[in-house]
Formats: sequence, C-alpha cells, structure tokens
Amino acid sequence: MNYFVEGIQGLGKSTLVNQLAVKFPELQVCREGDYSPVDLAWCAWMSKAEYDAMLAQYDALRDDIKAKTVRETINGQEYYVVSYTQILTDIPGFHKDLKRRFPMIRFAKTEDLARVNELRAQVHSVHAKGRPDVFYEESGPELKAYAETFLTEENKALIVAELDGTVCGFACVELMTKPASLTCRERDYYAVHEFGVDENLRRSGVGKALIAFIKADAKEKGYDRIELNMWEFNESALRFYESVGFKTYRRYLEYTEE
Repeated sequence: MNYFVEGIQGLGKSTLVNQLAVKFPELQVCREGDYSPVDLAWCAWMSKAEYDAMLAQYDALRDDIKAKTVRETINGQEYYVVSYTQILTDIPGFHKDLKRRFPMIRFAKTEDLARVNELRAQVHSVHAKGRPDVFYEESGPELKAYAETFLTEENKALIVAELDGTVCGFACVELMTKPASLTCRERDYYAVHEFGVDENLRRSGVGKALIAFIKADAKEKGYDRIELNMWEFNESALRFYESVGFKTYRRYLEYTEE
C-alpha cells in the first residue's frame, strides 16, 4: 500500500511526512525527487552505456550522481535511475539534460486525448501495413472515441508518457475478470489493450518507463498478472515485450490458400 501526501505549498506537507516517518518507522518515506518504484517523475532512467557517458560528461558531479543513483537489473541488463533533482549544481543545462532522459508517466486527462489519438493512428498504421488484409487503411471516428472510454468507464485507465511537455506514449489498460468456463478457472488480470510510443522516440526508454508504471500500478491494485496481445508480424514489438519480462503463453494460428 502506498500513501501520497499532496497539497498547496506551505501547508505543512513535509512536517506531516516527517511526523509520520517517526510514528511509523517500518514505512519507507519517498519525498519529491527521491527514487520510488511508483513515481519516477523526477528521476532519469538510462542504460549502463548512457550512464557511463553521462558520468564522463559531468565528471565534476560524479560522486554526487553516484550517491543519488539506484541500479536495477532487468533480464540480465543493468539500468540506472538517477534522482537528479536532488543534485545541487550551477553547471548549465545539467537538470534540463537529465530531465530529457526520463519521461513523466501519469494518468491521462481529457486534454490529452487528441495527442493520444495521434499516437494511436501511428500504431494503427503499423498494423494496416503489416496486415492490410485485416486492418482498414485508416482508423475511423469510432476508434478515436474508444480511447475516451478509458477515461470515463469503471476499471479502465489511460496512462500517458510526457516528455518536455508533449505526450509521447500511451497505454489503455483495464482490470479484468474472466469468468470460469467448463474447462478454465475464473481469473483476474490487468489487461493492456493498447500500447504505443511516438515513432520518433522508440528505443529511447519511453516504452520501458510506461511498462514500469504499469507494473507498479498493477501491483498497487493487487494484480500479479498482466496480459496483452500482439500480431505476429510485429517482430520489434515482440522483442520489446520480451525485454521487459513478458512471455508468450498462447498463440492463434491460421491457414490460407495461396
């Protein structure tokens, strides 16, 4: 269980958090700018190569950066999360540079819908080119309206990634319960219905940041299983999902006459 303390500046948020930390020492306190598995809005995420390059670029801050770094290992690969807003420096461009290395992940607002639908159109175009026998060339207004249901309907959510003030990724998710059948047990799972990143920012860490948020959100809501589906032609998507821990557990096969 995570507790968030928010309020207007000067109302005593920090004082309250300090008092709670004393009263409940078994809880981990994450203040704004700290590393937290559920809120990485003020952190920069990067690969080992990017981290080493950044240390070389800002060698004067090497010790400060290392002190504010948490190392993670995902599928045998090392990644680094830097709480850069807690590093005090007058080096020009340092904070702006680090800010660009990790997008803000949040739940969407109504004003995000237009941009989300632009990204969804990019994803649809990939599918229309990959399977023109299945998908229409362009998405219609009904498909655009579908995204809004993830803002308004119960157990649904629209998650977005924001970089430099622009939405650059999205995920349409839903808390699902599949009823029992004659052969299968009832099961609950966290479903990712749609997922996409701006075509100009793929392989930049945006998708992994979205997945990290999704995993934390599922855990927070009590779901230990996340499911999604994809089309076989989309090999790059498969490589990405496998790189963040997903495994294939079912396949659809087809036979067509040549």
